[in-house]
Amino acid sequence: MARQQFAALILWLVLAATAQAQNTVPPSLVAIPPQPLWRELSLPQRQILAPLQEEWDQLANYQRRKWLGIAQRYPYMSADEQQRMQERMRPWASLSTSERQNARDRYREFNRLPAEEKSRIRQHWQAYTSLPDEEKARLQAQATGSDAANPKTK
Repeated sequence: MARQQFAALILWLVLAATAQAQNTVPPSLVAIPPQPLWRELSLPQRQILAPLQEEWDQLANYQRRKWLGIAQRYPYMSADEQQRMQERMRPWASLSTSERQNARDRYREFNRLPAEEKSRIRQHWQAYTSLPDEEKARLQAQATGSDAANPKTK
């Protein structure tokens, strides 16, 4: 008797889970409704999202939705956060889907590092950002193996 009840309970759970799975659409498959064109944005939204004006109408609906969410949070950001967001907006939007995914993956990897390693990387980044533009260009060329890194080949 107990076995039959247990089997019935398992069968009921399987059927319930199957019915639930059939009625649930994964969020990634839900169509995002059309998002507004640039001319349809409010004045505050256009001011906040100004660095994206040229690309806005070509962005995918999910991208526009994300940026509209950021624009909604913008007034609650500190002045430093607002400035940083404005400076990073256009370069991020101009990245391809694979480039953005790569950046997200690298960010996740960085967050998994031990605190000492993160600190070391931040120190190196600070040192790099304080270099003159010419030195940065030389280091970038050197990292890519370009001839520009080697002045003797010029």
